[in-house]
Amino acid sequence: MPTPSHPWKQTLEHQAKALQEMMKPHRLSDATMVRLEETVVLGCYTIRRLINGFLLPDSQRNQPVCMSVFPRRQHSSSLLGDEPLRIRYDLDAGRSVQHDPMFLCHQVLQNCVFEPWLTPDKQLAGIYVTSDHQRKIALYGISLVDLQNLFHHLSTAT
Repeated sequence: MPTPSHPWKQTLEHQAKALQEMMKPHRLSDATMVRLEETVVLGCYTIRRLINGFLLPDSQRNQPVCMSVFPRRQHSSSLLGDEPLRIRYDLDAGRSVQHDPMFLCHQVLQNCVFEPWLTPDKQLAGIYVTSDHQRKIALYGISLVDLQNLFHHLSTAT
């Protein structure tokens, strides 16, 4: 029996709306951080499910996703959790890159780093994420705006 795309796209649109709510300025709490990770992980799982189920057109599966990449510092420990991100990765040497949605999904679903990207005034701007496979190479950042747009765009793909 073929899998219908509508319920998956509905879930993805729900996650897009949740991200849109999180973009509104408010005090960040532990509960907000849990909700952020839950929303992003569920959204990326849904995208992966749509891609693997051939429920998205090729143009959507290959749509470039704008991200930032931050190189790993050579002197950094390879152990997780023993250093802040700024010590492990050069957050001042970020550059823009584009990857397909599946790359982003892999970073999120296989993450060993998932942290909020905050503005200087402590507002939520996006996420930092890297998979266990990529952690010795780079850290990736994506804005909440770009993530929300991706979720919304793929939820309306025909």
